[in-house]
Amino acid sequence: MKGISAVIATLLLIVITVGLAGTAYFFINNIAENSMQNNFQILEVSGNKIIISNFGTKPIMQNDLKIIVDNTPVSFSIDNGVIDPNKVGIVTISSALSEGMHRLIVLNKGSSQTVNFYYYPTVSTTTTRAITSTSTVSTTTTRAITSTSTVSTTTTIVSCYVCGYYNSLSACGSNCPYGCLQVSCQNNPNCWRCITTTTISCYSCNFYPSQVQCIQNCQYSCIQLSCGNNPNCWRCR
Repeated sequence: MKGISAVIATLLLIVITVGLAGTAYFFINNIAENSMQNNFQILEVSGNKIIISNFGTKPIMQNDLKIIVDNTPVSFSIDNGVIDPNKVGIVTISSALSEGMHRLIVLNKGSSQTVNFYYYPTVSTTTTRAITSTSTVSTTTTRAITSTSTVSTTTTIVSCYVCGYYNSLSACGSNCPYGCLQVSCQNNPNCWRCITTTTISCYSCNFYPSQVQCIQNCQYSCIQLSCGNNPNCWRCR
């Protein structure tokens, strides 16, 4: 009887060991598969726009993302509603942001990325000019008439094509397979340029993509230098 009990105990241990090994395999395999499907990278933050590259195997939809700024979830929208695999897309934050440095967290199901960025708000101004004129009412009486009016000045906006950019996101998107970035051309802030995968990200060299971000994170001062074929990077002095 003792010999039979030992055999039964050994068989039970083997069954338990195989079951635990199978459970561990499926758990680790599920984690690895989920990471590959939802892998992404934040390439740049410009104003309230986030440039995201989808390295995963699944499209990134509106409901897949969660964006948190300074520990507070914010409203946002994805241009064209989706970021396809191996493509670059633009996510626009619609919630109000204050000027200054912010901490941004982007969650895509099981993957997440965190960056710091500096936000400059867009300020619109209206010019009011006081106009004083004098007119003769009769041959013996002169009355001074003072009036205030709002004078609208007309400014010719430079075409984006002057700087080699596109005038609209749709025009840019139809010519740029890797996505577009909003930029300024002289006095025109609503221009778009192509994003190319041949330009190395400053983060690849542990540098900053802008002087503002560098100054916010460096104790002394910053210097401009190149990261591979990208000459517009900054690091602490």
